[in-house]
Amino acid sequence: MPDEDTDHDRLVRMEGKIDTLIFGRNDHEERIRALEARRTISPAQLWGAACALVGVLVGLSVLSRFVLEVIVR
Repeated sequence: MPDEDTDHDRLVRMEGKIDTLIFGRNDHEERIRALEARRTISPAQLWGAACALVGVLVGLSVLSRFVLEVIVR
């Protein structure tokens, strides 16, 4: 038989392509669900942590000056 495709051959190829598309879509949805389920840090949490760090550093600075004044006296 020459290289002519029959209707059955075309249908089999189309079915394979459709299966590939469906599988790829399911995989994509699973990856999106995994990303959405991952815990992330919100910008508000990040700013809160940065402000807390600045507060701790300022507190340590004030405390160290107080301790140095007590020691020097």
